[in-house]
This record gives sequence, structure tokens and C-alpha cells, in this order.
Amino acid sequence: MNTSSDGIIEYDVLDFKNDCINVHCVNKDKDVRSNSTLRILDFNCKNILTCGPLFKELESKIDIFLLQEHWLYDCQLNLLQELHSDFTGTGKAVDSNDPIQPLHMPRGYGGVAILWKKNLDKLVTTLPIGNERIQCIELSGNQKLLFISIYLPCKSSDNHLNELYECIDQLHEIMEVYKTTHQIIIGGDFNENIFKENNSNRKNYILDFMSDHNLSTTEVGITYTHTSGISSSAIDYILYQEKFKDFIINIEKPDIISNVSDHLPILLQLKYKFPCINSVSQTQVTTHHKVKWNNIDRDRYKILVEEGIALLKVDPMNPNELDQAFQTLNHTLTKATLAVAPKKKKKDTEEEITNYD
Repeated sequence: MNTSSDGIIEYDVLDFKNDCINVHCVNKDKDVRSNSTLRILDFNCKNILTCGPLFKELESKIDIFLLQEHWLYDCQLNLLQELHSDFTGTGKAVDSNDPIQPLHMPRGYGGVAILWKKNLDKLVTTLPIGNERIQCIELSGNQKLLFISIYLPCKSSDNHLNELYECIDQLHEIMEVYKTTHQIIIGGDFNENIFKENNSNRKNYILDFMSDHNLSTTEVGITYTHTSGISSSAIDYILYQEKFKDFIINIEKPDIISNVSDHLPILLQLKYKFPCINSVSQTQVTTHHKVKWNNIDRDRYKILVEEGIALLKVDPMNPNELDQAFQTLNHTLTKATLAVAPKKKKKDTEEEITNYD
């Protein structure tokens, strides 16, 4: 596991002047940085309904929020789409598996969510995988990205160790399914200092997971201060695959004036080539090819499908969960088919073809 900044380009000053999402497919060589930088903020917000000023401050500076402890219940998750006119999102609540009636809601706690700019919406697919502590989305592009927001259990619960093991085991399953096809970014509150010199079971289980999947992070210092001011720790992290370290521009703690949480956000700047989804100069042509099923690796196809089905939520409780289950199943079948289908050979041509990056 690498926890240093090796291979990461460091910048003393963050360039927040340009909105890197508002990009068109013309003159794209004039502003390479703004056309190829995705800005992700990982943040335990401790009640998302208090974050209006923060979203306003960062509306032109952040593209994707990985959030923990939004404190909303399942019946309130629609509020994630109403927090800011430029953002939409998805999330899970502590009662998503067994929704509480609105008349019986105590004070909120827990929950995970991901928000993204609305002009990214055509590129985002919500993935209903993982338990109520794990939220995932897929971002399409030249390189597919999988973003995971996670909130690991704190140590106050009697069953905290088993709960942490369950979450990490589910992350193992997700990594196995997506690590060969996606660049994966995991951001969250791990409720454990993985840099501290101790030999706790929690820390070792997290480090073993990182080692198994060759995940790295960058130490940014203290990210949490207890409300009493007596204690502080580093428990919030952004993890990335070591093989994609050249795509990491910077990971650091930004200075945010409107933050009222007892956690400090972490900013990731990531190299990302935005697809030209609004180009009028290009005509999209969709070609449907028949798969030659007699030539595929059926054993591998079966394994891929079974791995995807294992991530499905058992016994959907409502129409939305049923619809998400169908989407996940369709995504699994499509991905498995693409992985095993024989590649179509290109025909020889006398014309010279030039590829433009």
C-alpha cells in the first residue's frame, strides 16, 4: 500500500475559476486543464440540511460530492435533488431497508449520498449495489469511473466490528466486479485512523482490503475534531487504484469558509476527458451487432453474471427498488456479454485513417 504522494502532481494554488463541466467540443486544446479536470469533494456533512451555504460557496468549484451522515430518512431522500438548482443526486438512509413512517421519525443520523452537477446527468448511472452504508454511481466517458461513498460504523456500537467487516466484504465484491473495467474512487468516513501506529482489527481489515486491490491514498492530516475540542483524528480518506495514480492531480484539504461540520472535507482533482455529449458537428450512429453465442466463453459469462447477481438487493420492498434491481441486472448482463463476446475484426481499407486524441 502506498500512502505517500509519489506520482501525484502537487499544486500550491487550486484553480477554481473555471467551471470544468461547461465544455464544448470546439477549440478544446485552448484550455486543457479545465477540459480534463474533475473535482470531487469527500465530506461527512453532519446534517445535509445545514449545508446550503456550503453548496452555494462551492457551486462552481465542485463537480461531484461524496457525502456521509446526511441525516435524512428514506422518505426524505428526494430532498437530495432539491438542495441546489445545479445539482442532483442519490442516496441511502439508515432505514432504506425498513422505512420509518414520517410520523414516527426521530432526529436523523447516518446515511450516504452522492451529488453531481446536472449537466453530468446524461453520463451518470446510479448503481443499487452495497448496503445502506455504501452508495455507488457510474460515470461514463472514455474511461468509465465508479464512485463510491462509504460511511463505516463507529466504535460506539457493540457490534461495530462485524458491521465494519460486512461493509468491507461488500466493497471486496464490488471491486471484483468493476476493477477491470472501471477506474474506482472510494471516498468516505472510515471511522478509523489507518496511519496511526496501532494493531487494531479494524485498521488491519481496512489495510488488508486496500492491499488486496492495490488501493492507495494520500495522508492529508487531521480531518475530524470532536465537538468538545479535546480530541481529533484522521478518519476521512479518498482511495484510488494504484494503476491509475497518473490520473490523480491532487488530494488535499481545501479551505471552505461555510463548513459547519466537525469533519473537514477532502478534495480530489482527477484527470478526466469529458465526452462531447452536446456536439452538433458529430452524428451519432448506433450499430447493433449480433453476438455469436457459440463462440463465447460460457464459463466466464456464467461467473460474471453470478458475480453481478450476488450484488443485487434481496427481496425488493417497493417499486423503486424493483426498478433498480432490473437496471442492475440489465447492466450485469450487458457487461458480461461485452466481456466475453468475440471482438469484431476491422476490415482492411485503402483509406488512411487518422485518430485524434
